[in-house]
Amino acid sequence: MKNILYAATLIVLPLLSIAQNELKINAEIRGRSCNGGLGLCSVSISSDAKKINQENKISAFKIDETTVVLEFHNTLLSEEEQKSLLNTTLSKITASQTIDFVQEEDVTIDPQSLLLLGIEPKYNTIKKGKYPLLVSNETIKITLKLWEQ
Repeated sequence: MKNILYAATLIVLPLLSIAQNELKINAEIRGRSCNGGLGLCSVSISSDAKKINQENKISAFKIDETTVVLEFHNTLLSEEEQKSLLNTTLSKITASQTIDFVQEEDVTIDPQSLLLLGIEPKYNTIKKGKYPLLVSNETIKITLKLWEQ
């Protein structure tokens, strides 16, 4: 019986090491260097990242070496933040509507956040452009490609 438990542990441990990293982050959601418009103007590690059981409106997940997903929790976003992310509010989106996330200016992510996600700090820039966006009942997920500055 012990041998079976040891074997199961040896099989599960490598799977745990490749589990997806989640990082609670802060992101300013007003675009154009936070003067208004669409998109993000800063992305950095949350000062509350170490607090357990605290609701945080934004999480980041590493997909691969140059791709990250930002997950925004719908219930924690203000109407103004929704408009900056979606160019509309959640209540006005129809099921058949396709929406892209528009990043109006290049944004740099701080090196500490990238290291905590397991991404090389040289890939620190989100370039302006359109990015895929997925809206569900609980979250808005934006898949972002990272570039060298």
